[in-house]
Amino acid sequence: MDSNNIVLVGYYGYNNLGDDLLLLSTLKILDETGFKGEVFIPSPKGLNQLIAERSFGYRITRIPRYNPFILEKAIKRSSLTIFGGGNLFQDETSTRSFLYYYFVARKTLSYRKRLLLLSQGFGPLKKGMHSKKLSEILSNENCYAILRDTVSFRFASDYSSKAFEGTDYGPYCLDQSEETAQKDKKLAILVPKHFNTANEILKVLIKKDFRRISIIPFQNHRETKMYEKLCRIARSMGFYIISAPQGQISTAKLFQHSRLIVSERLHGAILAMWMAKPFIWKSSEKMEGFFSSFEYIPPSFSEDTESIDIAIARSTSFDYNFLSKAYVQRLERTVLLSKEIISNLLWKR
Repeated sequence: MDSNNIVLVGYYGYNNLGDDLLLLSTLKILDETGFKGEVFIPSPKGLNQLIAERSFGYRITRIPRYNPFILEKAIKRSSLTIFGGGNLFQDETSTRSFLYYYFVARKTLSYRKRLLLLSQGFGPLKKGMHSKKLSEILSNENCYAILRDTVSFRFASDYSSKAFEGTDYGPYCLDQSEETAQKDKKLAILVPKHFNTANEILKVLIKKDFRRISIIPFQNHRETKMYEKLCRIARSMGFYIISAPQGQISTAKLFQHSRLIVSERLHGAILAMWMAKPFIWKSSEKMEGFFSSFEYIPPSFSEDTESIDIAIARSTSFDYNFLSKAYVQRLERTVLLSKEIISNLLWKR
């Protein structure tokens, strides 16, 4: 096989559990295609520890995330740039974030290299000029995309015939145990994003007779202070705190053990859905876009205690097994399509 190189782009190396899952799943997909070249990953040094825990049949080279000269050199040495999962084209975090990924995409296409957007969602995009820039990328003949939600797919389809609907494949790198974990009926898991909402969630959970809580910050590098504050509040309410586990496998095992997952973050909800675990999710544009792709939408909540209370009550009767089967089928199709397109772009040019 031709040993083409790949530039793999995402929000990697920041100890963010959701993005770590996406990275490991993308690397696994590449491995299963039989890829034998070199993968360049723009990221901080924190990436090295994550990838050292797994072995792949190709070489992985970390390059500085914000050095445009080294990044451009890697693009020129590669035949394919892959955006591996997430809502990378968004300006909710910052304009700088959008422009970074736009720069990488535009540079790739300017050298007539192939650009593949895998397991991608778009938005929120607050600025019209950013939507226009994204449409220019999608319109390029060398851009291919597998979108993780129906809303993003419809947007991409307006500009490209090489866009396909898929889903988020984050959990693909995990091995789901066939053994049924013993459920702790008093244990809830909270995946927080905003302090005020998480505080309201704790108040409702204690009234619902949950007595053990594990607060899992998916963005560990940013959420230390919020995590510590929420743990102090939870203890004062009478919760027994189960420390947040380290790593994807330990987190998945704790999810299996819990009675309910309450997630303000998309990948917390996706992980629970993959496991068919009862969960409720915090309504947001990104979360709503993702779950709108499914026929039956699991219970969601807003910022007030009443909506949290209602969502937890609804979770007791919602069919999570049905939802999980639908998601797993989409995930499997997305992975197969990803492998097929990668193989065609690398070896059948």
